Amino acid sequence: MPQSLFGRQSATRRLAPCFVAISNVSGCMPAPESRRIAPRAVTADTDLRLARYFKMSDGFFLGLQTDYELMQRRRQIRDKLKAIRPRAA
Repeated sequence: MPQSLFGRQSATRRLAPCFVAISNVSGCMPAPESRRIAPRAVTADTDLRLARYFKMSDGFFLGLQTDYELMQRRRQIRDKLKAIRPRAA
């Protein structure tokens, strides 16, 4: 099953259970309009804003983004990874 974009995961897992509309969050965190419209990777700036808003640790959302990108890439190069022989100790 293909994974959804991080932004959609975030909206589903973090905002919906809290009954917080995305428009309310964006209104509480001043950011350029271009950043609020299109789905994109989480930046350090966005991470700091979200972490402050949700009272979470700095870097939490960057960690989620990194995990997502690794998972996607692992799926794309699965066969190439299997062909790599680990170095002997």
